[in-house]
Amino acid sequence: MTDQILRSRVTERIDAHSKVTGEADYSGDLTPPDLLFGRVLFSGQPHARMVSMDTHAAEALPGVV
Repeated sequence: MTDQILRSRVTERIDAHSKVTGEADYSGDLTPPDLLFGRVLFSGQPHARMVSMDTHAAEALPGVV
């Protein structure tokens, strides 16, 4: 059997320091300006089709667009 020689070289990652020190920015940490959140609502009955929805109460809440 032939002996295999493993060769490697150390490569320093550019982002290693910021990740280890906690300074790195991840997408989950960022809040873009004018960010909106959405919510999906389903019918309360299985296999039912929604034909209308009264959204006046929700639209009256602060922050609802």
